[in-house]
Amino acid sequence: MEYKREYVELTENIIKTSPGFRGNEDLLDEIVGETLKKSRSFLECSMDTASLEIYIKKIAGNVIVDILKNAEAIRAEKTKQTQANEAFEEMPVSYETDEEGKILYNFELPAPEKARLTEDKINAVKEKVIELDRINPLKNYGQIFEMRFVKEMAYPEIAKKLDMNENEAAKSLFELLTEIDSA
Repeated sequence: MEYKREYVELTENIIKTSPGFRGNEDLLDEIVGETLKKSRSFLECSMDTASLEIYIKKIAGNVIVDILKNAEAIRAEKTKQTQANEAFEEMPVSYETDEEGKILYNFELPAPEKARLTEDKINAVKEKVIELDRINPLKNYGQIFEMRFVKEMAYPEIAKKLDMNENEAAKSLFELLTEIDSA
């Protein structure tokens, strides 16, 4: 939920001057967010600034205590998230558009390095493709998988061969790969 800037600033100032906050500045966002969430109904109907400040002080004090009880877990999660964000590797994707400005899905993903697949993994992929094709035969998962990875056909060729839109072929392949990846 979006809060008025004045409420956010008031809450931040109250929290920064609270005695329990000192030394825990890294948890400011969590404390402010939780305080605003717990104060939401009062903020929506209150007009009096003095009573608003008193109420927020009371809520903020309780929230600070609650957050500090879980500070170690919160900090660990923040560290984990930061590491995940830093480890994320962007991959540039180029694309073409038609005359109307719509994206054409005639791109090729770079081939990954050859990986050695175990017999179990290969069988798991086969079973997943067969299962998905059985569940939703209109999506042509089996044929698309075979054409793309066995026959090494490009999206436009697959779409033409199956008499379907290129976007549909690309979408079906993406859905298939997502399902296989989760297997």
